[in-house]
Amino acid sequence: MTQEKNYLNCCQQNNWCWCWKWCPQPPEPPVNNCVPTANLLDNGDFEDEATNAWTFDNADIISPPNNPDKFSGDNIASLGLVNNDNASISQTVDIPEGCPLQLSFAAQRPQADQLTTTVRIEFNDSASTVFEKTFIASANSYVTFLYAIDTPKSATEATVSFLKEGNGELQIDLVVLKI
Repeated sequence: MTQEKNYLNCCQQNNWCWCWKWCPQPPEPPVNNCVPTANLLDNGDFEDEATNAWTFDNADIISPPNNPDKFSGDNIASLGLVNNDNASISQTVDIPEGCPLQLSFAAQRPQADQLTTTVRIEFNDSASTVFEKTFIASANSYVTFLYAIDTPKSATEATVSFLKEGNGELQIDLVVLKI
């Protein structure tokens, strides 16, 4: 018992023990690449029309003349404004492997139309994992949505999409994807 106490005291004071063995060292902490980030999406606020990384299908960036139609800044993404039919926007980004993600955005429908709207994140992992949620945006009032997403360990890329089905317009602003 005394010899064990002396060994532990020695190890606490030195890294070398009387019994000529190295003192036990705690294991190295695992490397964590999940450092909080700014927005992983380019132009998530839709303010920079010139360098836009979003892909649009029956959608566009607009600057609504009415202040209530804006959530943040001057521009928004409008889905279904032109021909009032199915519409989508999407963007593919690199993500750190295995890090949980947080997606937030604001959405509204400027009319009282009933819309089926889906936000979807497709990962490039071997299982082709998909996160998908259907949401209802309020008429004439922005609602902020927030989702926490477990990322597949092998995924290094994600495609964020907003899909609107049916008649009516959907307005989206301030889309943020971060760790």
